[in-house]
Amino acid sequence: MVTVSTVGYGNLVPATALGKIGATVLIFVGLGVFAVAIHRFANYHMRKREEHTEWLFALLGREQQEGQPANEDEPPDAVRPGE
Repeated sequence: MVTVSTVGYGNLVPATALGKIGATVLIFVGLGVFAVAIHRFANYHMRKREEHTEWLFALLGREQQEGQPANEDEPPDAVRPGE
């Protein structure tokens, strides 16, 4: 477990079986906490990106409804595909 988790004991090594079991449990708990933190961090950023994308599409949609061009190069009365 110590090798797979890349923790390594270094100079401080548990001497008893109970110490080794405790270290293994601590490693699993630490990996679990790290995994949950990474998961929450990723979800937060994905949610923020989704909110920004929705805001951007709403802004672009509002500009098109008001007759403003979607970009500066397009005239306001240009025919867009699908219209």
